[in-house]
Amino acid sequence: MRGFAIEYRTGDRIGKLGDLAVDTTKELWPVVGLIVDMGFGKGDKMIDPGEHIEVDIEEERNIELGGKAILRDPHTDASRLDHMRLHFLDGKKVFSSDEQLVGKVYDAVVFTHIKPWNVKKLLVSTKGLKSRRIRLDVNDITKVTTDGIVLDMEMAEIEETEEQADVDL
Repeated sequence: MRGFAIEYRTGDRIGKLGDLAVDTTKELWPVVGLIVDMGFGKGDKMIDPGEHIEVDIEEERNIELGGKAILRDPHTDASRLDHMRLHFLDGKKVFSSDEQLVGKVYDAVVFTHIKPWNVKKLLVSTKGLKSRRIRLDVNDITKVTTDGIVLDMEMAEIEETEEQADVDL
């Protein structure tokens, strides 16, 4: 959704979606803000998500705001786990609870069809001979730091869960 146009129902353009702010301290990581790129030379703004947001993925590729959307300055402190930007997680290393490298985050699955929006899974790519892509439930994450993301599962559990997912396909 990054790059989607954000506009009022009247058609007045606000800016483009730059990022999402999520609360990583809660279950399912609810989206607590839409980070809006206001244009060249202007700072980013944040809009609180609410019942008044409609997303058009197929046709217009835009986000339409109804009601009174209040633009405010976003939090810039990356250490705030209750307002973490999703791009902060891009490329982050993911470690198992036994300190083995699982891979790196390359994307997130955001449920926009349910209000409030939630981040359900992080998508992780692995390297090496068994290179693959893994979907990790955000409830399996115990810690997010500048060094990386730590899971509450050991590497053997992750591989077992992954094998089970392959069988279910």
